[in-house]
Amino acid sequence: MKRTILERRTKYITDHNILHGFLLLSVDFRNSVFRQRQLYGTINQTHKTNMPISKRKPRIAIIGTGRMAKALGKSFLQVGHFVAFGSRQPETKNIFHEEVGTDSRIYGVQAAIDAGEIIIIALPHHEVANTVRKFASSLRNKVVIDITNPFDAQPNDGSSSAQVTASIIGKGATVVAAFKTNFEKTFENVNDSTGKPREVLFASDDEKVKTIIKELIYSIGFKPIDCGTLAQAVVLDHMVPLLIRLDSKELDGKHDLTFKLINK
Repeated sequence: MKRTILERRTKYITDHNILHGFLLLSVDFRNSVFRQRQLYGTINQTHKTNMPISKRKPRIAIIGTGRMAKALGKSFLQVGHFVAFGSRQPETKNIFHEEVGTDSRIYGVQAAIDAGEIIIIALPHHEVANTVRKFASSLRNKVVIDITNPFDAQPNDGSSSAQVTASIIGKGATVVAAFKTNFEKTFENVNDSTGKPREVLFASDDEKVKTIIKELIYSIGFKPIDCGTLAQAVVLDHMVPLLIRLDSKELDGKHDLTFKLINK
C-alpha cells in the first residue's frame, strides 16, 4: 500500500526525531562519563608494572580520609609513592587536595583498592569489619596494613585486631599490624627529642612482606621495629590506651609521644 506524501513526511520526521534523540543520549552519556572521570579520577594503567614491589616503590591505597590517613598519605607522597585515598565521598577531592596535595588521588573505596598494592586501613575501628567484609575478595592477594585500634572492642578470645581483619579477608590475606602506636602529629617531625628517628612497631605472619614493610617505614624517616606475628600484635593493641593516657597526663594531650626501645 502506497503512503501519501504526508504519511511519508510524518515518518521521516518521526525517524529523524528518534535518531536525534539517540544522538542526544549518546552525547549526554559521554559527557556524564567525562564528568565522573573529572570528579572521581581514573586509574591510570601506566601506574601498573610487573616489577616486584620489593624492588620499587609500591602503589599505596589508604582507606579513610581522617587525620591518620592524611598524615600517612602526605608522608608517602613526599617520598614519591603513588597514593590513592578511598573515600565514601570522593566528590570532596578539591577540598581534600588542599590539605594533602594535588598529587594525591581520591577515589571510591573499590577503585582505590584496585589502584593500590599496599592497602592501609585507616578507619574508625567500629567500621573496619563491615568494610573489610564488603571488599574482602578485592583485598586478597594485596598487602593490607591495619593501623586501627580496638580500645574497648578488643576481641575476647585474645586475638589481635589484625588477626580479626585477616580472618575476615580469608584465604590469601596478607595482613600487617603497623602505625598503631603513632600519633598523626609525629609524622610532622619523625625525630624524637634526642634527634633520633621515632619507631614504628609492626607485626605480620609473612616474613617476605616484613622486608617490604621495613623499607616502607624507613622510606618516610621512621625506624621499623619487628614485634613478631599477628598473634603477638595483641600487645600493640593494648599499648595504645596506655600511650593515650600517658600523652594526656604527661604532655597535656599534645599527641607528640611515642614508645621507644632503649638498648643500653
